[in-house]
Amino acid sequence: MIAKSLVFTLAAALFCSACVPKDYKGPKALWSRPAAESLWPPAVDDTTFFAAVSAAKDDPNSESVLRSLCEAHGSRQNWLGALIPCLKIAEDNPGDALAQRRAAEVAFALHLYDRAAAAAKRLVKLAPDDAAAHASLARSLMAMSDGEEAASALRRAIELNSKDTGLRIELARAYSAQNDYKQAIDVLERADRADPGNAEVGALLVKTRSLVEKKLARPREALNKSDNSPEALHELAAAYYRLGFKETALAHFSTALETLDRDPRASEPAHRRLRAKINYSRGIVLRGIGKPLEAIKSLRNSMKIDPHYASECYYHIGLAQLDLGDAASAVTALRESVRLNPSVGANRRALIQALEKVGAAGEAELERAALERLH
Repeated sequence: MIAKSLVFTLAAALFCSACVPKDYKGPKALWSRPAAESLWPPAVDDTTFFAAVSAAKDDPNSESVLRSLCEAHGSRQNWLGALIPCLKIAEDNPGDALAQRRAAEVAFALHLYDRAAAAAKRLVKLAPDDAAAHASLARSLMAMSDGEEAASALRRAIELNSKDTGLRIELARAYSAQNDYKQAIDVLERADRADPGNAEVGALLVKTRSLVEKKLARPREALNKSDNSPEALHELAAAYYRLGFKETALAHFSTALETLDRDPRASEPAHRRLRAKINYSRGIVLRGIGKPLEAIKSLRNSMKIDPHYASECYYHIGLAQLDLGDAASAVTALRESVRLNPSVGANRRALIQALEKVGAAGEAELERAALERLH
């Protein structure tokens, strides 16, 4: 069963080394994992190796035979040969921590990141206080481009092993993968203070700061050329927000609104539209920094000035109300968002979540069916 399910996955993996960015240093093996010799026995001699292979041919379903085959291939770092027996042992023995470590190692080496993550998740359940287990999960999630979950796993790993600079480096990479360069820089600065002189930390910190400056260069230049116009201030604020600098973005959005207030053209349609847009953007940022009540106020101001952003505003209002624990009000806002723009999946997904919270299972099912039709 497992062999058949892996045929196409494995075939794809053998050709997907290009899937991993060339400059991705990734989690080096398991960062803080146990040494390789604790995962695998010493490399077996040819007699022992071929005896394990022969036994597997004679009795392919025996657990002891599969363990021997997994260990024989693993000890030689023959990941392709180790794959099926190691995964089979891990899946059949979810309480075996060593089997999960081995499965995660082998699957990751072959770029089967979903299989590696599945094994690592089982490992985390078995060893919730093991930093290496969380690091193992994070590396697979990073390879699957799930930077948010990878960062969560790494934060837990750092809680358990705060002295490992490598974990902090990888957390910075996880934040950068989400374009959250503010948190990436903060993590690297803390790592630099904790481990002064670490060349890798210093180089990555310089690289990340330079990247941020490069991404901000164009909107800054546009702001200077426009003599601090509200339009250019909005674009610079949006650039800061995209890079994870939420507080700085909020300050620039506020400055843009103040600049609009002093503009004699403030009542013109184009300026009203811009004011609505800035209030909408401010609302998103305010929710992002944990101020849902202020976010709702800003989003309602946006709709009051110009209904152009109404569907998006109702969506974010609904999310803010969910943050506040007011699922009933969230349902009302999200229903309106769906009514105004029924072709967007995000607002329906949020509505389904809110409906389930208020116990409206029937309506949630109807919305789920509508969401499936969108796809």
